[in-house]
Amino acid sequence: MPHMMPMLWIMTYFLTLFFLMITISLLYFFFIPNMNLPKSKAPKKLYKWTWLW
Repeated sequence: MPHMMPMLWIMTYFLTLFFLMITISLLYFFFIPNMNLPKSKAPKKLYKWTWLW
């Protein structure tokens, strides 16, 4: 099936981009507030930002 190959490559490309964006957003929301803020403030801000997102 040579006609299926471009669609397959496009789908894999978009899926990898999608998972990469998900991992970057998870890193942003879970690791950066824990590094920047004290331990008492981090869960509230994390909860608020995840639900806004």
